[in-house]
Amino acid sequence: MKISSYTTLIRELPHLQQAFDIKRSIWKVPHQQELVDEIFVNEEVIRINRGDVFNSNSNIERFIISTLMWGYPTKGRGNNIDRMLEPKHFDYLASVLQHFKDNVNMPSHQIEDHLGIVPGLGLSTITKFLYFLDITIDNQPALILDNQIIKVINSKRFEELQPLEGIRYDNGPLRYPDYLYEMNLIADQLKVDPGQLEYFLFTFGNQLS
Repeated sequence: MKISSYTTLIRELPHLQQAFDIKRSIWKVPHQQELVDEIFVNEEVIRINRGDVFNSNSNIERFIISTLMWGYPTKGRGNNIDRMLEPKHFDYLASVLQHFKDNVNMPSHQIEDHLGIVPGLGLSTITKFLYFLDITIDNQPALILDNQIIKVINSKRFEELQPLEGIRYDNGPLRYPDYLYEMNLIADQLKVDPGQLEYFLFTFGNQLS
């Protein structure tokens, strides 16, 4: 099966409108509650889409909260997010992401340098931050890479993804530049936004045969 068979669909996907409902009752955090409350304003439930997260990146602290809310509407498993929002971890994360944003194009090794330093900052989370900050890695626009996408790649459903087979969560940081190269190459060939391609794989990749 070829991704190119779905080019028309991919071009029509409203990826910037991909949204999740976020409940105030779930987002009670020991730290950074003021930032959380600023996002909710007076609402008990808000809806955040990709476009909203992109638009929040002028304020790095608020951007971190918005990205985490969009990526983990129910705050994910365990207490990773609460630990990430502890002042020393949050301040460090904000400084790292501000550095990335200021430099725009980053070498891939810097991703690995920061993984594990902040609790909960794994491949899925850091690539969300990179994507929504409009960062390029080794001159390739960043995209989200998570377990859902990794499963699609290794399902061997799509011919165009064959060069990425064998990518796993543990070797994802090392293979991330390969992922970006292949994804951006496919998107360029299909004349679609790379974000639309990633959204297509995330949403439909495991449902097609």
